[in-house]
Order: sequence, then C-alpha cells, then structure tokens
Amino acid sequence: MDIAKVLGIAIRRETTIQNNLICLDELILEAGDFIDIGAPLYSGQAYPITVKSLVFNKDKNAS
Repeated sequence: MDIAKVLGIAIRRETTIQNNLICLDELILEAGDFIDIGAPLYSGQAYPITVKSLVFNKDKNAS
C-alpha cells in the first residue's frame, strides 16, 4: 500500500496546501542521516532520494 500517496491526498483535501507537497515512506533512517531529494522524474510523479549518513569513528584518537 502506498501510504505516502494516501497521506498526501488527505493533506491536500484537509488543508489549503495544493502545491509543493512531497510525502515519503519506506525510508529507513537513523540519527545523523540526511536525505537529498533530486529533480523530478516522469513529469513529477517520482523523485530520486539519496540517503547520506555522517560517519564518526569512535576508535580515532584526538591528535
């Protein structure tokens, strides 16, 4: 089931927001993760998403 699509339709129906609304689902993110949303594909029906994670090395000594 496409929860993001249903949520987007409900938000548009219940608010005055009609444009520039993106709802995302099925993303697995953790603390420190960021997403980049790319240019629309297929006439705005799909957007490429890139997950970027910050990496911290716990074993690295401060010098």
